[in-house]
Amino acid sequence: MEVLEQLLSYGYQVFLDGENIKYHKKEDISPDPGEIQLLLHKLQDHKNEAIEFLKTQQNEKENSLVVFSKVLNREIVIYWHDDNPKVVFVDQMPYTAQEIQRLKDRRIKPQELRTIHRLKETFEGQIQ
Repeated sequence: MEVLEQLLSYGYQVFLDGENIKYHKKEDISPDPGEIQLLLHKLQDHKNEAIEFLKTQQNEKENSLVVFSKVLNREIVIYWHDDNPKVVFVDQMPYTAQEIQRLKDRRIKPQELRTIHRLKETFEGQIQ
């Protein structure tokens, strides 16, 4: 769906929480507010179509949940696939079971964890 793709290109994540459409902007991206308002109005005008599209995407992700991240200070979507349960997608970023264990073992403070997540996202890296 074009309006969702445009929001994604501006750094927004759009997801369903029940029958409600929710979205958030990544902190380090600053798109034109006027353009975003126009897109959000389009999204509202095509809400039913957007909900169906997002439901289809959600079904493709199989297992997902929406949680509030105290570290990122916003709602995020966590999902995984049954065929590979050793990879969990946090805010669309894949984390392996080994990476999660390494982070737990290091007892990292929330600010450091936030920075690691942003670096992993920016460089599409892995935690060693």
